[in-house]
Amino acid sequence: MTSIYSKPIKANIILKFTLPTVLMMIFMSMYTVVDGIVVANCVGSDALSAINIVYPFTLVFMALSLMFSTGSNAIIAKKMGEGKQKEANSFMSSVVIVATLFSIVIAALFTIFAEPLYMMFGSDKTILPYCTEYGSIMIPFGFVMTWQMLNQSYLITANKPNTMLVFSILSGLTNIVLDILFMAVLDWGIVGAGIGTIAGMAVGAVPILVFFNKKQPLHFEKPVFDTKGILFSMANGSSEAISNLATAVTTALFNVQMMHFEGSKGVAAISAILYVHFIFVAVSFGFTSGVSPIISFHYGAKNTDKLCRLFRLCLKTEAFVSLIMFVLAEVFAYPLIRIFSAGDIEFEDIAINGFRIFALNYLLCGINIFASGLFTALNNGKISAIISITRTFVIECAAMLLLPVVFGINGVWSALPVAEAAAIIISIIFMSVYAKQYGLSKQINQEK
Repeated sequence: MTSIYSKPIKANIILKFTLPTVLMMIFMSMYTVVDGIVVANCVGSDALSAINIVYPFTLVFMALSLMFSTGSNAIIAKKMGEGKQKEANSFMSSVVIVATLFSIVIAALFTIFAEPLYMMFGSDKTILPYCTEYGSIMIPFGFVMTWQMLNQSYLITANKPNTMLVFSILSGLTNIVLDILFMAVLDWGIVGAGIGTIAGMAVGAVPILVFFNKKQPLHFEKPVFDTKGILFSMANGSSEAISNLATAVTTALFNVQMMHFEGSKGVAAISAILYVHFIFVAVSFGFTSGVSPIISFHYGAKNTDKLCRLFRLCLKTEAFVSLIMFVLAEVFAYPLIRIFSAGDIEFEDIAINGFRIFALNYLLCGINIFASGLFTALNNGKISAIISITRTFVIECAAMLLLPVVFGINGVWSALPVAEAAAIIISIIFMSVYAKQYGLSKQINQEK
């Protein structure tokens, strides 16, 4: 089979290659979404609120995983493009070990301080028992999420996106079946949601065994702990980590603000909206993740014609995806929210009215997601981090704190669209300034 790295840069080829990654990200986002749907209908809105309060803590594991996977993946693909396959293999092995140790330490700290942290992030005494039950399953097994994310990123670089997709589908189906079994049939409550999710992630982590096969180019070698290289990969992937940490913070701010304006019904409403949101943005994240190794490879191989062509194709794709996501969100707002409502009219009114405003962010977020991923793929973690920090921790958090003071509940719903609008200006500036340096704006030859 011809490697993706030797194929021409054409829309049908790139979209076919990245489609499994997009579908993978959608299935991964389904974990919490399925938990939310089944919990809302089988346990109740308080349990749904609890999942959203625990969710920021699971996002820390996601942030850690993305930091190591995207940061190291760019280095691994670049080394492969430079013909340094043995170095790429050894480096991958050391990153997996370090990332696993990090996730175990984080899990231990969260477990020790669980209850006060949940109260700080928007819980009250009614919701707290649900938080502790769900968190007691999700947090200690955070390393499973780390393995799954690393595994899936490396499968893309190894030119095995279809293997990744198959196990992502199996993973999602496992989660759905077990959630229904444990909660709807066996009545295990919110604990069943946690067990179902972790079991699904474990299935998704199984293909890590592929890398023990020495016959394929990218495989586990004896690790050489290059401290400088690992630190660079952490810095290079920091923008993706920051995006997820910021999501954790903004989710917590959403919870606090909604508890203030609408009480527990408001927290349940924002929970439903965020579950839907994760599926919508998964498309842009999946495309960016899928195309990043190709960018890194051609950057390392100095294939500037292909790099330039790929950059233009990505911008057009993200713009088109953003428009489609916005239209779908507006058209299907009511049925999407009703999935979580279990017939609660007050809940539906709050959530649907909010989602109409909230969905404006889909017009802009795709380009911002790609801009950050682009610079990570080009091994420029500094610019990638600046885009992410400014977009998320600075603008989103500021909007979340300030807009509700002026506009009340509508300020909460409009915080993300306003933040994305401000961030896209920053993204365009950085891509324009650095386009010449990386050969992204040069005249390209006609490619056969």
